[in-house]
Amino acid sequence: MRHGARLLATAAALAVLSGCGGDGGGGHSDPVIFVAFYDDFSGDFPDPNWNIMEGDPFTSFDEGNGAPSLILQPIGDPILVRSDFEFSSGQAMTLAFEVATFVEEASSQFSFLVVTASGGFIDASFDYFPFDAELVLAIEDSEVVLDFPSSTVFDVIEFTVDDHGVATWWINGDAVLSRSGFPVDLYEIEIETFGDDFTFLAVDNVLLTRP
Repeated sequence: MRHGARLLATAAALAVLSGCGGDGGGGHSDPVIFVAFYDDFSGDFPDPNWNIMEGDPFTSFDEGNGAPSLILQPIGDPILVRSDFEFSSGQAMTLAFEVATFVEEASSQFSFLVVTASGGFIDASFDYFPFDAELVLAIEDSEVVLDFPSSTVFDVIEFTVDDHGVATWWINGDAVLSRSGFPVDLYEIEIETFGDDFTFLAVDNVLLTRP
């Protein structure tokens, strides 16, 4: 079910940023979540977190659902943004982001990719075709195709790897694809869009946490 994802993710980010305390009575303590990376696109762009490889993405305080957001509006040419940070899959992690669609054309595609830092090999992918209301999720050679209608309400997407190497894609809290034996490597994020000038997507609250 779609919901006010932005408020949920922002609240979660603030909670993990502040940490969790004990119960004060010596009984138990809640686990502390470590924020390895967080970008709500309210600061400078692309520095220091991103590199623009192609196209003209921009952040906007006037556009999007609950601005600021990263606006991806290709004008005939693709947009490619790559993270300027690396992260390891060698310990448990949760990589989250939010995405919304405002206008879509038949040619439009949005991809959020987990790629190896050394060679750019794609080991996990979120490929969305808003005009066709189709989403293709993949983890290595495992793949699932879902109906995914466009919405101006942000959806929360998560990619997790647990302590046993099981990788999972989640949509708004629901697990939709899992695969064991995810490779231990250093990774980067790539965000890509293709389409005409009427394609209009927004990305927000990119968050990487560890237990």
